[in-house]
Amino acid sequence: MNPTKPKLDPQHLLSKEKIKLSSSSSPSSFVLIKDTTAVLPPSLVGQSRLESGAKDALSLCAEAGWLYGRVQSYINAVHQNNDGDATTTAGAPSGSIARAFASALSQELQDYLEFLNQLEQDLDNLHLRKIRVRLREPIRRLQSLAMLTDSLQHLSGGPLLAAIQKHVRSGDPRHVVIANRLLAATSKPWFQMLHLWITEGILSDPALEFFVRQNSNVANSLATSNTVLGEESSGVYSHANSKKNGKRFEWKDGFDLDLTKLPGSQLMGEDLVEPVFRVGKGVNFVRRCLMDGEWTFGTEFVERAKKAFCYSTGQETESIHFRSTLTEAMRTVHSHILESLHRDHHLFLHLHALKQFMFLGHGDFYTVLMDGLSTEFGDKVGVAGIYRHTLTSVLDAALRSTNANYFPPHILERLDIDWDLDLHELHYYGFTETEAGSSSSIGVGKDNNDKRRIWDIFALDYSVPEALVTVVDEDAKADYRRVFRSLFGLRTVEHHLNSTWRTSATLQHTLHSMAQQNGLTVRTSQSYANTIALLRQIAMTRQAMVHFVVNLKSYIMFEVLEGGWKQVVQDIQEAETLDDIVAAHSRYIGSICRKSFLGNEQTCAGALAGYPKLGSLISELLELCKEFCTYQQNVFSVALDTAEHAKEERRQANERAAVGEWFATEEAAIASEEYTFFGLADSLKRNDLSVLSDAFHQKMKALLLSADEILNGVYMASTNRTPSTTSPATVAVTESRDNGGSGRLDDALDSLRFLIFQLDQNSYYEFNHETGIS
Repeated sequence: MNPTKPKLDPQHLLSKEKIKLSSSSSPSSFVLIKDTTAVLPPSLVGQSRLESGAKDALSLCAEAGWLYGRVQSYINAVHQNNDGDATTTAGAPSGSIARAFASALSQELQDYLEFLNQLEQDLDNLHLRKIRVRLREPIRRLQSLAMLTDSLQHLSGGPLLAAIQKHVRSGDPRHVVIANRLLAATSKPWFQMLHLWITEGILSDPALEFFVRQNSNVANSLATSNTVLGEESSGVYSHANSKKNGKRFEWKDGFDLDLTKLPGSQLMGEDLVEPVFRVGKGVNFVRRCLMDGEWTFGTEFVERAKKAFCYSTGQETESIHFRSTLTEAMRTVHSHILESLHRDHHLFLHLHALKQFMFLGHGDFYTVLMDGLSTEFGDKVGVAGIYRHTLTSVLDAALRSTNANYFPPHILERLDIDWDLDLHELHYYGFTETEAGSSSSIGVGKDNNDKRRIWDIFALDYSVPEALVTVVDEDAKADYRRVFRSLFGLRTVEHHLNSTWRTSATLQHTLHSMAQQNGLTVRTSQSYANTIALLRQIAMTRQAMVHFVVNLKSYIMFEVLEGGWKQVVQDIQEAETLDDIVAAHSRYIGSICRKSFLGNEQTCAGALAGYPKLGSLISELLELCKEFCTYQQNVFSVALDTAEHAKEERRQANERAAVGEWFATEEAAIASEEYTFFGLADSLKRNDLSVLSDAFHQKMKALLLSADEILNGVYMASTNRTPSTTSPATVAVTESRDNGGSGRLDDALDSLRFLIFQLDQNSYYEFNHETGIS
């Protein structure tokens, strides 16, 4: 007997299908009824005749199902991309923040499904219209979720959070509540990244969602830092161990800001981006450079930071707490950095050593060093044959015999020999580094056309500790080397001029003795008069050059270096962060390069635009000084050799005369040498000297006029004055005093005024310029 088929209640069946419809996203089991936009199962198409209210209810349920499907499809796509599934969805976002957003959406849908389950349990007591009334609020929530999903489906990371915040500022209060709830859940991974970055210096961001990026080359270096920390407990940076393990932490370039990844002002204001960036970099600096792996913020601060670094629905108190916590973190980490740099890594001592050795601040040390180089190598021409161990012994002797020996041993051991040679020359001359880090000598290759001397290639190098590499970076070290080459060249010229004076004094004494012996005067001997005139012109030219070199050296050593050192000490003492110290040192070395006329068009702008031209003129003047030294050396060396030979010949002749072997021809030959004054009476030599002297004087006038254009041009433009006929230096100093200091230009211009006043304080060059005397 066949059981009777239960009678279907169309109203109950339709209500049940309606609930299923509200949570379905697959339209495959539905057909479209022509007279309604609702979707019905095929089993109900022929059984029901729906009224308009039922049709509206079904249409509302179908809309709910469609919205549910839109949100669920986004959730599925995000999970597929983040689970490493081979069937990933193109364009779907990835990363922890996108996953958090998808999880928050899943929770919202779960709440909706729980509502539908409860609705299905109460189905016997509900009609279609009652279901429709109870579905209105959930559908509004689905509409908000679908709106968020559609507008944010291609975003991830910080831009996703920033886009959600735009919905938080919506005019619909119910939409704002949902957006706030989603933002609170979605921002948790971002705040976790922020917390790790600030408290540990860890950048946990594999999907590149955070606004801080780590450069790949530094990342590779830091990846091996644990091994290096075990190998190098001293923390000393040098060229040798740098090449060995490649361990470097770049404060400037190690991390970058990606401003396109900012999370929006409600999570973190733009004014807090730089402080957050500095705190994380500071913690990394403590770990990697200061070698202080045990330092932490403390458990109490970490717990307070967890509570502060979270999203709260717009309370101002929470924002203030966020800022105060960040300020405390920045103050704590940078105060520890500064204390460690001063106490443990001797920042001021190393900077002072750089000033004393690379800026030639130790006068007695460099005097002994240059005397040692001159004694060891003399007039040797060419690079070949210069040995590193020889230079090292000269350097060690200079350190031991001067006040430089009072520096601590850990400072002196960082001073080493360097070479002003390019890579090709290092290989050509055999100056290469062995695997052990020691260097062989120069001397394998030989170039007969090489006219350089030891003064042209010698340099010093100072290797700073790794903790200070951030302050004295590669650019700063290059500037130190530039200043060293300039000052060493200046001291070399001064040393050569002093040597020529000693040679000249010796020769003059010989000539004076010889003239007295033969009874010669400038009135009785034209050759003697020509020789005295040559020596006087040499002395005047040398004195002009010495005056220029000594005043230029005094200007650089006192006006530039000492003034800059006083300022950088003050700036570092007032610094509150590592960036302040880096900026102070950068200003210090940049100011020294500009005031020493080593700047270029990029570094010298505005009122200092003429400084590169002054630098070129000074270089040309120093080259003329070198030519003069070479000229005098050539002339005097021949004269001294001839005088020494004549003296020896006369001594031997006198000995032969004592035994009756003296001949008149010998007397005539010796007298001929003496009466021509060993070639010094030659007019060609005086002509060559006149060319050098005139060139030097012309360059000096050009230097003073160029300085006058830099200084007085600004004043004349502002006061409508005409160029003065008095000394340019006098005009500059007078104008400065007349203005009482209120109209002073840049400090570099003040230093320049002092220099040109010293170079032409008695209007010597202007007088020569007006009268034509050279």
